[in-house]
Amino acid sequence: MPLDRGEIPALTTALCGALGISRPVSVRLSGERVMPMVWGAFRPVILLPAEATSWTAELRRDVLLHELAHVRRHDYLNQLVTRLACAVHWFNPLAWMAARRLRAERERACDDHVLGTGASACDYAEHLVAVARGLRPAARGTLGVPMAGRSSFGERVVALLDEGRARGVLTGTLLARSGIG
Repeated sequence: MPLDRGEIPALTTALCGALGISRPVSVRLSGERVMPMVWGAFRPVILLPAEATSWTAELRRDVLLHELAHVRRHDYLNQLVTRLACAVHWFNPLAWMAARRLRAERERACDDHVLGTGASACDYAEHLVAVARGLRPAARGTLGVPMAGRSSFGERVVALLDEGRARGVLTGTLLARSGIG
């Protein structure tokens, strides 16, 4: 069910403006208890469970920031290319391992984005656990980019609470330096 009015679409629009996302992003509520996720590359849709309307303002903000980080990073296209690579290299276990690692790092990058906006790591970790506790994880074949998967969730929470973890953005200069190294 599309959300056209109310707090969630207004917050989504405000966050899109703050993040510099110019593409229209719509929000829909699912009748099923599914994990928040993003669908679509050019006209992205954020799918939220119906109970999102009763979430606290901080939880809504954190979930929307996380999902909008996927939109900003074009993670849906990344997911499609990764799936295509795995389809072509179905026989190669390294392709599947790389896809799993890419998925985990993609989620951590979006988590770091949320923390970079000033969210408390402890509060955000609690929000992740609260959302994951009450909802069904996305199926393995889902093309959307879900907020929490099955295998890497515990690692994500530990990474969130690791104060020594570098949370900066990978710039072209840093990438060039690491390539030279």
